[in-house]
Amino acid sequence: MSTRVLLVLLLIALALSAPYTNRADDLVSDDSDGDDTEDGKTINGKDFPADFIFGAASSAYQVEGAANEDGKGPNKVKDHSSGKVADDSYHRYKTGKTLRKMLSMLKDLGFDAYRFSIAWTKILPRMQPVATIFHLDLPQALEDEYRGFLNKTIVSDFADYAWLCFRLFGDRIKHWITINEPFSYSVFGYAYGTFPPNRCSGDQSALHGNYAFFVSRYVNSVTSDCKEGNSGTEPYLVSHHLLLAHAAAVKVYRGENFQKSQKGQIGITLNVDWAVPYDDQSEKDQDAAKRALAFMYGWFMDPLYNGTYPNVMVTHVKERLPKFSKSESEMVKGSYDFIGINYYTASYSIDRPCLYGRTGNYLTDSCVNATFNNVGRLGLPSIVRLRGQRTFGMRKSSYRPQLPNLMQPRVQTA
Repeated sequence: MSTRVLLVLLLIALALSAPYTNRADDLVSDDSDGDDTEDGKTINGKDFPADFIFGAASSAYQVEGAANEDGKGPNKVKDHSSGKVADDSYHRYKTGKTLRKMLSMLKDLGFDAYRFSIAWTKILPRMQPVATIFHLDLPQALEDEYRGFLNKTIVSDFADYAWLCFRLFGDRIKHWITINEPFSYSVFGYAYGTFPPNRCSGDQSALHGNYAFFVSRYVNSVTSDCKEGNSGTEPYLVSHHLLLAHAAAVKVYRGENFQKSQKGQIGITLNVDWAVPYDDQSEKDQDAAKRALAFMYGWFMDPLYNGTYPNVMVTHVKERLPKFSKSESEMVKGSYDFIGINYYTASYSIDRPCLYGRTGNYLTDSCVNATFNNVGRLGLPSIVRLRGQRTFGMRKSSYRPQLPNLMQPRVQTA
């Protein structure tokens, strides 16, 4: 059976197998203006493959509220913000009114799938559940006991947690995501220090003038308050353990008869910002764009496909980049039935001299400067956060042939 692609618009894109009859043909109707491409052709749902599924997503902490109710234990985010209300879906769901309204809105939009994370699980009628096992909310107890994903102990504990999820919910959930955005967890939590557990090197001058995947106007809006950490080693170690934890969960799902008996699929969701050479005539900027992609997307996709980290990361990071044992490499390689893509934006990449300090820093290891500005603002501002008008540079077809070099044949390009 071939692997197919599921693109989740608005927030996520997920690659899934298994056909669905409920098509999103009316997302842009035939008689509407649609979304004009550079050649003037209008796009609508019928332009996508028959198994292309449209959906929307949420995570428990972002929508539920009720942080201290019904025996819910503290998680790491709780120490930094309460999450007591959020969208209050925990209470509103019980009335049924909000649930019916949400389902009606999703169906009116032509969506087929709804993705959520398991902290309080929701199995919705006539809506395909796509469950995320870990969406950045590590239990505080594990952080206190052994420093969470800095410790390899987390790998076996995560596998046990995944086993419980498969055992309890696998009869209803046919599509599992082990981890959402391992890049965000490791980089913002351990390089920038703006996400829990707020660890980073003391001098964060690298945020200003040096490379940042989420460029200054995003990261400067959040103040890091790092009391300890090492931005040159911890992001790599945490990402290494995230990959091993993911692979261990997949091994449990495949090896303990869950997948065979429950007839489901399992994968991981990665986020990637496309990188465009600032000067497309400059070979150095072209190489910088490739490095930017390698240090964000290839960092995780290469091990998943090849069992090894990108060569450019091995060259630049050297001994600070962890190594997979032979058995670990074999476990990680191919540990997915689908790959989810969270795509937010694009930026220009500029080559710069490498800054090889005494300890190194993930924020400067790629030797790339990133900017949104080249010939002006990238698109019109949007009142909806994380969304904006797409511009020619963000959908230019000449960049598309490079995608298979990262994604490889297992996953078709969207």
